[in-house]
Amino acid sequence: MEKTSKPELKKVNLDGYEFELDPNVVDDVRFFEYLQEIEDGRPTSYIRVIKHILGKDYDGVIKHYEEKFGKVTLKKSQEIFEKITSQISPKS
Repeated sequence: MEKTSKPELKKVNLDGYEFELDPNVVDDVRFFEYLQEIEDGRPTSYIRVIKHILGKDYDGVIKHYEEKFGKVTLKKSQEIFEKITSQISPKS
């Protein structure tokens, strides 16, 4: 069995909520399935893709946004997605 190395985590800051995330989380078939759902006109799939990316940090992020903004709208979930991907994507 091949030994795998520990992933290099990236620090992510979502409006003051900080945590570390494995950028390879987006290299997964489920991630692309959820993106396809969004492109197919199902914007509520932003919730699924954010849950997929954040994993155990999902509840903390949502609680942070609820405390900061009162609620998490669909538009806010789109912003969260964009902030996450911009921080974990490789820089050009």
